[in-house]
Amino acid sequence: MLVGKPGNAADQGDGTDVSSKFEIIGKQELASETKLGMRFPSYQVINQSDGRAWEFQQKLKSDGRFRIVVFAGNVANAQQSARLKGFCESLSSSSLLAPHLIKNVEVLTLHSSKRKEVELLRDFPDILHPFDSKFGWDYDSVYADDANPFEGFGDAYKGYGVDRETGCVVVTRPDQYVGYIDTVDAEGFRGVETYFKGIFAS
Repeated sequence: MLVGKPGNAADQGDGTDVSSKFEIIGKQELASETKLGMRFPSYQVINQSDGRAWEFQQKLKSDGRFRIVVFAGNVANAQQSARLKGFCESLSSSSLLAPHLIKNVEVLTLHSSKRKEVELLRDFPDILHPFDSKFGWDYDSVYADDANPFEGFGDAYKGYGVDRETGCVVVTRPDQYVGYIDTVDAEGFRGVETYFKGIFAS
């Protein structure tokens, strides 16, 4: 239920997995170096808004929340941008997941476009950087796999084994272990939602 990986519990990685009627298998090939049932690795990324370099693992805080990590791919490409919007529209309208966003599930985005060729408020759906009436837009949830003038290029997509054009979606558990992997589109969202049906009551 907590790791979308084929095989019995002994093969899943850490012994916390249990059987479930919502059993679903993640698409490991979409993130070949981000192993299902293993800890989410860390590579340098840069903040879309201010260009500051971070180790991506620093953004997966141990605060009890699941993470939906959206490897958005090349959002400067119109076709990929449409796929990302389809995923986000499905997420926004999900009766299962929408009520859990922010409190129980955080969405983080890592794209592969040149940071200066895209703009946060123009090119990324609102759900990826939600607006708060008190604090305004969230500028701390969208990152780029691009060079920083002081820290260089982290090449995170290569490290995670993710295609720079099409990306993927990786779900991590609160302990930062990888639970599920699927595509960045409406169909991929259905897989993500099915994974969470084994965890959250609708």
